[in-house]
Amino acid sequence: MFWIAANHPISIATHDEKLINQISKLGYLNNPNVEVEMLYGIRPDLIKQLKDDGYKTRVYLTYGKEWYLYLCHRIAEYPPNIYLAVADMIDPPRTENNTY
Repeated sequence: MFWIAANHPISIATHDEKLINQISKLGYLNNPNVEVEMLYGIRPDLIKQLKDDGYKTRVYLTYGKEWYLYLCHRIAEYPPNIYLAVADMIDPPRTENNTY
């Protein structure tokens, strides 16, 4: 990839494990200018594994006046996320030990 070879900062923002695995196999994640970005609370296991494997990672947290609209969009994109959100509200300590 031209941009990686030119040392431009590259952010790969996805929760798609297959895509991340493919990018990793191509060696792109080994470059110091490449990082993987994910939204807070979605695939914490995957972002932690990437960090533990030595890859640069970043976690985003939504905030502000439009957070509810944003939440609705994420649930519409992948309805099972609602179960994770409800589980986090019922049992917050289960997510407190996740370190990114």
